[in-house]
Amino acid sequence: MTFQTQRVMDLQDSALYLDSEYAKSYGSGKSNFWSELCRKLVEEAELKPEDIVADLGCGTGYATREIINAGVSTVYAIDPSRAMINEANGNLDGSIVIEGTIDNLISSGLQKPTIIISSGVFVVMMDSFDTLRKVYGYLEDKGRYIFTVEDWTNANVEWEQLDSFFERVREYEQRLGIENDDLFLKGGKRYLPEEVKRMIAEAGGRITQSYSKEMSYPAECSFDYNHELSFIHSEIKTIEDILRKEGRSLGTGRILKMGKELDKLQERKRLFEEFKGLYADKKLVVGTQQVFHTANS
Repeated sequence: MTFQTQRVMDLQDSALYLDSEYAKSYGSGKSNFWSELCRKLVEEAELKPEDIVADLGCGTGYATREIINAGVSTVYAIDPSRAMINEANGNLDGSIVIEGTIDNLISSGLQKPTIIISSGVFVVMMDSFDTLRKVYGYLEDKGRYIFTVEDWTNANVEWEQLDSFFERVREYEQRLGIENDDLFLKGGKRYLPEEVKRMIAEAGGRITQSYSKEMSYPAECSFDYNHELSFIHSEIKTIEDILRKEGRSLGTGRILKMGKELDKLQERKRLFEEFKGLYADKKLVVGTQQVFHTANS
């Protein structure tokens, strides 16, 4: 994630997930905390080939991909965002895709799922309690609902709040003349685990397992300017090679001009490396996911 001040949206704002630019940045790769969380959820679900599994709020298909890879033959991928579905890049292949919500799944006439999984969408739901009520009323006896609840209040980089950290990032970008028009995302409302547990019970479910999982990754993964830094290194080497090999034949004027250019590049390199040092050997914590394994009561 890269943060800035020009365009601000809350992570619990459902309009965010309809945005095509955000859908592209959300990605569908295999090496981040979302894919790791979804992989863990699917492993814990102990799915069988004969299960019918719905990924409710599938997004770009992190969990759907893991469900299909687990050998489940019937998979439903449901999401109200066409932008997210369009960015799945093959993750939804092999599933029945429904553009919509739990209401569209219920009215689809498809065979009822035995398991529903939702990752990272609880606080985005228009009415989370109403969705729980519909899920438990829709599932057959012994049907399971596995979902996560997002909490961004502990977002930090080595205990520095993200707002403060990325303010320092913006200062370096300004000094380096970098225009950054990326989306600034901020965490919104949270549900305490006790509140979610109460909602589950009142909606007709029961908890079989619950725990929390930190969402984090090396901060270096958020440094977007390695290419620029590599280019500067290359430019410096080119000038140094010319001065070393052809110095005597260049003439004083050209040597002075190249020397000034080299000084500017060296200063820019120093700033970039200092900038990169903000991220070095640090952990970026995006927040915490509360994980709930539930079933019909």
